[in-house]
Amino acid sequence: MDTLNPIEMRLIGVLIEKEATTPEQYPLTINALTLGANQKTNRSPVSNYNETEVANACESMQYRSLIVRHQVAGSRANKYHHLIQDRFSCTLHKLHILASFFLKGDLTPGEVLSKCKRACPELTMEALLEELEEDQKSDEPWFRRLERQPGQKEARWSQNWCNDEADENASVEYTGDDMPSNESGLAAENTLSEPSINQPYTGNETKKVPLVAELQEEVLNLKDEVQFLRDEVQELREILDEMTK
Repeated sequence: MDTLNPIEMRLIGVLIEKEATTPEQYPLTINALTLGANQKTNRSPVSNYNETEVANACESMQYRSLIVRHQVAGSRANKYHHLIQDRFSCTLHKLHILASFFLKGDLTPGEVLSKCKRACPELTMEALLEELEEDQKSDEPWFRRLERQPGQKEARWSQNWCNDEADENASVEYTGDDMPSNESGLAAENTLSEPSINQPYTGNETKKVPLVAELQEEVLNLKDEVQFLRDEVQELREILDEMTK
């Protein structure tokens, strides 16, 4: 198990999520990864990472064999996909349980189950708890059970890949003079970083993102968010139906 920082944790969570929810758009470009990381729904905390930060994090994770970058035929942008399941030989259920914690922070088993429903509709609470308990028997458990706090009905769980609580629980914001910039003085969040496959990423290999492509990525992410909300509403309806029977 590798140790991740908060942005790396968020990006791997996005890759796992998008692989299941929007497979036609997977693997993801730097632009799509940035948009996915900064979504306003199904993310906690809400972040504001820019593309330079995302590209640097991807370069680091690629060197550690957590993700892989490749060139897609007919596309000028490099794309990335995760290697978590291949490298650690985990089940699909465990993979998406991990992504839930990476994207939403500490959760109760019920909340984890809700977050996994789209990717693993067959996952039951019993199977979820079995995955968590089985994980505790390993030499390097991915998850840990937190003590129940006063006022909480059930204990929450967390992940062991990133323990940087200060950064993990704070939104990353850049405004005005704090905004990182490239050599031409353009805001870094308006550029697409494309590291050379054979050279380390230096932060200067950037180019402007076409506005149309950026809007297309935003539309795709909005569609994904709308579908997520629809699934949440449907789940609430099913719970209400059960309660009224």
